[in-house]
Amino acid sequence: MALPTVLKLLELEDVKVFKMTADTDTAPTYDTAVDIPGITKIGIAPKVENKKLQGDSKLLDIYSKVTEVELDIEFAELSLDAMKVLVGGEVTTSGTTPNQVTTYSLKPDTATAPYFKLEGRWLYAGDGIGDAVVRFYKCKVSDISFEINDASGNFGTVRAKAFAIPCESNNAWFDIDVRESAQPLA
Repeated sequence: MALPTVLKLLELEDVKVFKMTADTDTAPTYDTAVDIPGITKIGIAPKVENKKLQGDSKLLDIYSKVTEVELDIEFAELSLDAMKVLVGGEVTTSGTTPNQVTTYSLKPDTATAPYFKLEGRWLYAGDGIGDAVVRFYKCKVSDISFEINDASGNFGTVRAKAFAIPCESNNAWFDIDVRESAQPLA
């Protein structure tokens, strides 16, 4: 029996980012996966450009084409390693136990946002489906923010916006895989 092509988007369970090291016409290459902990949302917004053909005092035709894809990502925990992949910067550790210090530092000379791949997996996609995975091959952050609240507030969140860009090798903004058998992300 064929897998369903109608998906229910529930239980986003895992998201990973991979810093892109090269984008060639044969295949992109990436660094090791970095987990985005506490993922709560991936918003996907294809932007459509419309051209209207007017004539004889009426609308004759409309041409519509997706020109870019925008992402809105929200997560509940601040990962310093994920920040490095998303916006650049450096993560360093110094000292020895019990006086270790890990520092995330964003400076002008390390603040160039790299390209990255983003993969997200949701556990429930509907009856007869093991899981589903969305994969964006080449992304770049356009905005990132995080909240730090006092004890009287709620937990802070991290929000990032990014653009997906077609890769050289597959010319795709993203793919969605519907899988009969559930498998964790690599």
